[in-house]
Parts: sequence; C-alpha cells; structure tokens
Amino acid sequence: MISQNLRGLRRAYILCWVKVFLTMGSTWQRQRRIVNPAFEGGRLKQAFPAMQAAADAFLAALSPGTANVEPLASKLAADVILRTLFSVPIEDKTASKVFDAFRTYQRQQPVANLAALVPALRWLPFWQNRRVKRSALEIRRLITHLTHMRQDQIAAGRAPQDLATRLLSTQDPETGTRLSLSEMVDQVMIFFLAGHETSVAALSRALYLLARYPHFQDQVAQEASHLTGSDDFAAMRNLSFTRDVFRETLRLYPPVPMMVREVGQTGEVFRGRRVPKNSLIIISPWYVQRHNRIWERPDEFDPLRSQEMPATNCQRQAFFAIFFRATHLPWCRVRDG
Repeated sequence: MISQNLRGLRRAYILCWVKVFLTMGSTWQRQRRIVNPAFEGGRLKQAFPAMQAAADAFLAALSPGTANVEPLASKLAADVILRTLFSVPIEDKTASKVFDAFRTYQRQQPVANLAALVPALRWLPFWQNRRVKRSALEIRRLITHLTHMRQDQIAAGRAPQDLATRLLSTQDPETGTRLSLSEMVDQVMIFFLAGHETSVAALSRALYLLARYPHFQDQVAQEASHLTGSDDFAAMRNLSFTRDVFRETLRLYPPVPMMVREVGQTGEVFRGRRVPKNSLIIISPWYVQRHNRIWERPDEFDPLRSQEMPATNCQRQAFFAIFFRATHLPWCRVRDG
C-alpha cells in the first residue's frame, strides 16, 4: 500500500483547510454529483467568451521587446479563472486583491521544506507558517466575499450564467441540497490551486520555447492569423500546430515534474527489492518524458514529432499517465526512510 505523502500537500492544506482534502464517503459523493455537471462536455464552449476576453486583455498589455512572461502568464491565468467563475475581470477591485493575495501567498512558500527532510522539525512553529496562514486567511476572506455576493445575486434573479452560478444553483439529485457557502469557497480555492500554477507553467514555458525557436513562432503566428476576428469556439480546432506546440512543451516541462508518495505498510516489494515502511517513492514525469528509450532526441523541442507519430501513439505517449499501479513502474526510485 502506498499512501499519499500528506506533508507534500501542506500548501494546499493551509489554503483550503484539511477538511476539503479529507472529505470522503457520502459527503465526497454528494459534492461530486453537484460539481461534475458544470464541467460536462459542451460547458467549455460557454466559458469561451470569458477566456477570449482575458486573452484579448493579455495581448493588449504586451509591448514589443524583451519581457518576463511568467508574471504576465500568471495574471492571464488568474484573469481566466476569475472571469469564468465570477464574470469579473482581474481589474475589478476585489478580483485584483484576490490575485495580489494569491501571488503573495505563492512567494511566501519556502523553497525547501526542511520538516519533510528532518521529521524532528515538523512541529516547530516556523515563522513562514504564520505569514502563509495570514495570506491564506486573506484569500479566503476575499473569495467568501465574492461568493456571498453571488448568492445574493442568485436570490435576486440577476446572476450571470457563469460557473459560480451553475455550481451554487445545482442541486444534488439524490439529497436536493446545494453547496454551502463554505463548500463553494473550498471549491474555488481548489480551482486556483489546481488550475493557476499549472497553467502559468505551461503557458510561460511555451512562450519561452517559441522565443528560442523563431521559425516555430512564425508558424504559430501564421496559423493564428487565419482566425483573426473570429469568436467561433469550433475554429479552435484549426490550431493544430499550436496544439502540437503545447503537447511538446508539456512533454519537456510537465507542470508537475515529480510526485512523491510514502510507503504506508511493511512488506512491499518493488522489482525484487524490499521497500521499508515510510520510504519515499519518487515518480518523475520529467524523467520519463525525456527518456531516450521512449523518445528520439528526447531533450530537443520539436512540435513536429507528433505529426511524425501515429495519432494513437502520440496521444498515448505525449503525457505521463497519472492513474497507474505504482508497483508496476520500472522508473520508481526508492529512497530508504
């Protein structure tokens, strides 16, 4: 049995409180029945105008010359989340405060988690913990304010039909209940945690790679030029080379380069090796997606490689499989605890 290394989820625990991660059984099933319909097929099309508006604002803020794309991508990702959730641009006063607080929270995270390496330090009240918790409380306060305002708009019959309205208005088909204020705030926090940093990493690295390879950048620009003035969601399917660029970017720079799990019981054996309890299992998408036994020219950025492979192989090999039996992974590295 391999249990999740809960210490590795410390950031998320502080921001969303432990209860949202330990929700199980009937409570978890009820929340999934309420949340899942908002993300069913076809829902992305409804959110497309908000995404396009955020992209237009992003482009309007760009200027010729050299730029650090990470903060720009961070603002764009937050703008998309806020527009699709609450129909407010990042320039909105409260939305801007949410973004600023979240960036502060990210910067306050320690580079190294010494408590994970030295268990004896785990319970010491590090000064970073207090600052991080204060930032988390401020973010929750702001998100609670936005959610409470949306509840009032729904009650008054003047709420925009965005993601927040759908989530707050959806009834559980079995119990007839809706998400409470606290539950909705937790879900919004999860959207930020799961969707912000990963999107920023993918977008900023894609832009960096395109800057390094101008001929690929020209191909992306030429492909996009055919969509100028188009607000048709279906037209996005014509951006095949742009999609290949993102696939190759995610192969070289997966937003989650490694995952750590902890062996939860004695008697585990991986590939003929006995693994002591509490050992850390390191699973690295970054390593696998650059493995020379799987990829030709593994460290080279080549969006055209997906066109040279059969479509089924490309889709199967482009990304690291998250759902697996870890005992069957030949690339697991075991570090004795």
